[in-house]
Amino acid sequence: MLNLIRMDLYRMFKMKSFYVILIIMALSVGFTTIVMKQTVKMVQDNPELEEMMEVEDEQSIGITVSMSDEGALTADMLLVSNIKGMTVALLLLIFVVLFSTSDFTSGFIKNIGGQTKSRLMLVGSKSVAVVFYTVFNFAATIVFQLISNLLFTGGVEFLHFGK
Repeated sequence: MLNLIRMDLYRMFKMKSFYVILIIMALSVGFTTIVMKQTVKMVQDNPELEEMMEVEDEQSIGITVSMSDEGALTADMLLVSNIKGMTVALLLLIFVVLFSTSDFTSGFIKNIGGQTKSRLMLVGSKSVAVVFYTVFNFAATIVFQLISNLLFTGGVEFLHFGK
């Protein structure tokens, strides 16, 4: 079982889509940081826009990123907004589908499927690899958010975790 997990992790890190999705995620985190910075600056310059933005009981559909009431661009606020906006989950879902079906498109499942004791072991090893990717993806999101805050807002501040 450990060899199957190691094999799946190796194949996961060798996939081009692994790195492409990480690059797309880094770009989307940086883009949302830039847009939020411009939005905060625009609201601070024009106070009448703040009244227009305050809509109560509004339901949002789709991928959204929202600002906190404090108006400060802190790393934890932007991170929570990106995660609640489901961009990270969408990219995670895309990679999981690509990773899970990569055996079928390459014909690898025909070679390895009959050599294991149970095919459930193949499912288990893929599940462990997907859990590892999920943890890795969220850690990378945190790192990308800290880097984008450092680059685009001039520093890294935390609202809820101290300064």
